[in-house]
Amino acid sequence: MKRAARYTTQAFPEAWVEGYKTLEGGLTNDPKDRHVLAAAIKSGAQTIVTFNLKDFQSKSVDPFDIEVIHPDHFLVNQFRLDDALVTLKFTQQVNRIGRTVEQQLQHFHKTRTLPLFTQTPADAFSIKL
Repeated sequence: MKRAARYTTQAFPEAWVEGYKTLEGGLTNDPKDRHVLAAAIKSGAQTIVTFNLKDFQSKSVDPFDIEVIHPDHFLVNQFRLDDALVTLKFTQQVNRIGRTVEQQLQHFHKTRTLPLFTQTPADAFSIKL
C-alpha cells in the first residue's frame, strides 16, 4: 500500500472506498481523476474537496449531485459552522508537526495556500498576519 493510502486509512478509515473501478468508464471528467469521482459516487459523497477544480467540470459532476469545492472555501465554511471544532482539529494537526496555530497561519499566509481560511481564524483570534 502506498504511503498516502496508508495514512488515509489510518487517519480516516471511514474514507476508504472499494468497488468503484467499474464506474470509471462511464465518467466524463478528466481521465486521470475519474477514480476520484467514481469513489465519490460509490460512497454517496455530496462533495469533492480539491485544489484541482478544472478536472471536475459541472457537466461531469452535476448528474451525480456532487459539489466540487476548493479547500479554502470548504475550510471557511467549516469554521463558520463550528469554529471550536475546527480550531481544536487545526491545533492538534499543527502541534503534531511542531508548530503553533499562529506559526501555521503565518506559513499559509506566506505561501498563499489557503488565503480565505488563513484570514478567517486569524481575524477570529486577533492574530496579525
